[in-house]
Amino acid sequence: MIVLVGRFAGRKAVILRVFEEGTKDRKFGHILVAGLDKAPRRTLKKMSADNKEKRMKVTPFVKFINMQHVMPTRYNLDISEALNNAVGNDVDLTDVAAKKDLKKTLKEKLEARYKSQGDKKESGKSQATGAQYFFRKLRF
Repeated sequence: MIVLVGRFAGRKAVILRVFEEGTKDRKFGHILVAGLDKAPRRTLKKMSADNKEKRMKVTPFVKFINMQHVMPTRYNLDISEALNNAVGNDVDLTDVAAKKDLKKTLKEKLEARYKSQGDKKESGKSQATGAQYFFRKLRF
C-alpha cells in the first residue's frame, strides 16, 4: 500500500494489523503498517563491495495510520508474515526503546529480503513482482 497523508506520504508500506472497529485510544478504523522511509539505491557491478553495502541500506518506519489515509496496491510482499511476527501481539509504539528495537529488527528483515532478491529464482511470480515493486522508489 501507499501512505497518502502525513510525514510518510508517498512511501510504500506493508499492513501488519487491521483494527476495523478502532480501539480505546483510536476510535476510528486504523492499521499498523511497516514501510520504507528510505528505499535502497541502485548498485552497479563496478562498485566496490563496501559501496554496494552502503547503497543497499533501508530505513523502515512503523506507524498506526487511519484507513482513509492509505491507497492499497495489487502487490503482495512474501515477508509480510515474518514482519508481523517480529512485531508481536502487544504493540506499544509510545515506548521509545521498544520502537527502536522493533525498527532495528524490521530493518534486518527488509535488508535480508532485498539482498536475496537476485540470489535465487522465487517460487511465486506475484511475490517476486511485489518485492521488486516494494523496494523501488516511487516516482511521481
